[in-house]
Amino acid sequence: MNNYTLSRRPRSPAGWCAALGIALLAIAAIGAFFGRSYDAPIADGAVYHARDPFGREWTFASQGISRAERDSNFVITLALLPTVNGRRQPMLTSEHRESTANDIGGEPATMFAAGVRRTILQEIRLTFTAVAPGVATVHLTFVPFASWGWGGAVLIAIGGLFAAAARTGHTRGASRVPSAPFISGSAEELDAAAEQAINRWRGRVTRCPNCAGQLEPDAKFCSSCGLRLTV
Repeated sequence: MNNYTLSRRPRSPAGWCAALGIALLAIAAIGAFFGRSYDAPIADGAVYHARDPFGREWTFASQGISRAERDSNFVITLALLPTVNGRRQPMLTSEHRESTANDIGGEPATMFAAGVRRTILQEIRLTFTAVAPGVATVHLTFVPFASWGWGGAVLIAIGGLFAAAARTGHTRGASRVPSAPFISGSAEELDAAAEQAINRWRGRVTRCPNCAGQLEPDAKFCSSCGLRLTV
């Protein structure tokens, strides 16, 4: 039984970037499937407990609700101070914006701005959907590996740039290939030029001392008269 060795062409930088980017996008999609969401009212100064998909215990301490008016918007801001396994994390805020300009059918425009905190492991999103005196209803979401999707998209874009640069290089290289020279002349001139080229390729040719026939450098007998050649 014969053994065959299969040779594989090495992957280009564009291929490596694209493959790694697709893998990161797949991991981000799987992480989104295992995400966790919580809806709960949080009073001023209260503490809300939640567990992320990795099993870690989180606490969110309400820092109260603030109200302000800026840029033709009446803004209500909720701030939560998160901790994970007893370690304090950066502040997480969410906003409820209501336009003070009455130009959409007489009804003010309302918008909720989510607060987002991204880490390598997961993304935490905070949105409060309703507000009452001293109490805010929040929507809290944990999405594992969400940031990996952004990294995958960047790698795929870099791979596309590598592929475009490689195609441009191949096109320029093909345009630099010299064309074959055009040879003109009569049949006799072409035959003479061909014979000269062959003689230059074969090297120096000697002649037989008896019949003046052409001899190869390593010949021992003349191919025309059969004379034995001496060294």
